[in-house]
Amino acid sequence: MMSEQYLWDRSGEPDTELQRLESVMAQLRMPERRFQFPAERVHSSSWAFARWSFPASATALVAIPVAMLLLAPSRDAGWK
Repeated sequence: MMSEQYLWDRSGEPDTELQRLESVMAQLRMPERRFQFPAERVHSSSWAFARWSFPASATALVAIPVAMLLLAPSRDAGWK
């Protein structure tokens, strides 16, 4: 008869069926590996261009028509 404490902290007498199950499942265990951070991040100039090209072009597409509307002379202005 197995002690219930074995299931929690492996103290007490283990059940033979449980030991067999543990040994079978131990073969399927994923190997322990610690995550290793990269030594240094490498930034390429092409990524920097791609990162800022879309916001810059979107700003220009909005700013140019707004500037043209604000700076254009009104139709009513002129010699009378």
